[in-house]
Amino acid sequence: MRTLSEFSMAPIFKINLLALSLAALTSCGGNDQDRGSVSVNNTAATPSAIKGLAIDGHLARAKVYIDSDSNGVRDAWEPFAFTDNEGYFSYNPNNQKNYCASDSTAEESQYCLKPARQYDNATLRITGGYDTLTGEPFSGQLSLRLKEVNNNQVISPLSSLTSGLNDSQNAALLTKLGLNSSDLNTDYTAPGTDINGELLNTAIKLHKVASLLGKKISSVYTALGDENGMPVDATSHAYAELAKALSNYNGSVDEALTDAALLKTVAKNSEQAVQKRYQDKELALPAQSDDDAKFDVIVERLQQLTPLINQLLPPIKNTRAEDARAGARAIEVLGIKASAEREKDAATDRAFTFFRNYVSSNQELLAGLGSEQADISQLTEHSFSDEDLKNPQGIKHLGQVDNSAVPFNAVGGKQLHVADMDLGQKPNNLKDIEFELYFAGNNEASAGSFTACAKYIKKAKADGSLGKGNSRGELIKGFWSQMERRNSTNNYSLLLTFEFLGAKYQAIMKSVGSRTIDGTVYQALRFDNNDDYRIWYSAKGLEQQSTPPTSSSECQSRLPSRVGI
Repeated sequence: MRTLSEFSMAPIFKINLLALSLAALTSCGGNDQDRGSVSVNNTAATPSAIKGLAIDGHLARAKVYIDSDSNGVRDAWEPFAFTDNEGYFSYNPNNQKNYCASDSTAEESQYCLKPARQYDNATLRITGGYDTLTGEPFSGQLSLRLKEVNNNQVISPLSSLTSGLNDSQNAALLTKLGLNSSDLNTDYTAPGTDINGELLNTAIKLHKVASLLGKKISSVYTALGDENGMPVDATSHAYAELAKALSNYNGSVDEALTDAALLKTVAKNSEQAVQKRYQDKELALPAQSDDDAKFDVIVERLQQLTPLINQLLPPIKNTRAEDARAGARAIEVLGIKASAEREKDAATDRAFTFFRNYVSSNQELLAGLGSEQADISQLTEHSFSDEDLKNPQGIKHLGQVDNSAVPFNAVGGKQLHVADMDLGQKPNNLKDIEFELYFAGNNEASAGSFTACAKYIKKAKADGSLGKGNSRGELIKGFWSQMERRNSTNNYSLLLTFEFLGAKYQAIMKSVGSRTIDGTVYQALRFDNNDDYRIWYSAKGLEQQSTPPTSSSECQSRLPSRVGI
């Protein structure tokens, strides 16, 4: 059992989940690419809706936007939408739902991408959201060069690699990858008994290189995602440079992806593209920008990762869906650990060794990771001790939801009070974060609307003055839905969409088990956003709903101060 102080050392959010919108009250909040309304225009004079699917695995609740000038930034005037729970936008062929229909509800309309005019040379981009294959937040950015508006678009790592190429370059690179043009429009993770493991293997290898290098660059060049007019991260630059490097490489793709010199070239060229962005914005370069060794550790991890992807997720065309989920989730654990390293970490070394040496002898762990109850939260934090290396069966339970986790099976008509148990310190660092969510719908509902009271106080003073971006209580409205888990009676994840001050945000809430703090048993709830997470606590869990609040002043009375200010 971890102590409360250990929980308080969890990574700090770039954006504080449900509270991120509250920070916009007195600070700049999100940049312009987060602003504006979802694109919905149903007049006959406008172009048809752009329909498509976002996949790494299927990306639920990701933001999809039209980058009309292909500058890698969602400008305030550029239309956007979100993907639905299955990764589709504008139209879902599985339920034949047209999200752009004139009679669409407000919840359905957020999935409609309908441009106000025709675009001749634009790029579709995907950011954020949650990978239904791994159950984790999606990291990085995907893109597709937009050619024909009316066609269904498949945005994937394969389209991202080729989106910046002309037709002849595209054809040559696809040949090197062993692919053809039809593969770019293939849903290689389509739900069913089997999936296309060959395409999934290739896509994951490409995206891990681009996203992990992009994340490393973004950790140094912190204006990315935080400065108006800057891309959310460096992944799009990494994809462009990787496409060039692969096109000019004489060996196989796997040889290229394990070639330290090639990987460093991709990293440095991507960094130079980001530096140009800084210069165009007249921003000072960070101190680490002249450190040539900063890519050494991540390059070494990428060299180790490609052969492990082949081992954990073999390139077999007809791959069982359970095996694909298991492999993808194990790879995600390694990617998360690698991306968190600043210097070489022994625990990450052991994690790579564990999966490299014991994948064949630890089928129970992989079977757990492939099940509908899989959850990698505990594995991403695990130290993979020497004892684990000797006895891999000892950690098989860490790949699944804790037995004490309470599923979100009957959310409609319930309310949930969640709190950060860390109240900070007097006199000038008080903290008081609480939320109360009221879910609309009946017991059988799998989706609906919600109302929330949100109190977000951080770095407040004992004299009652609040820190920047704080609020004693705000009314927030949004939509909830269960994260799809096929063939399962229990659901441990909720997707949340909410709006505040004209901006829309996504988060995922997971039930991760019980925790005892100062003798009291709480339900632990993990909130994920932008690759970061917090674990907050509920004393009562889901309970019968009282009358939902209707104003921010009412929220303030429902969430009184716990720190005396």
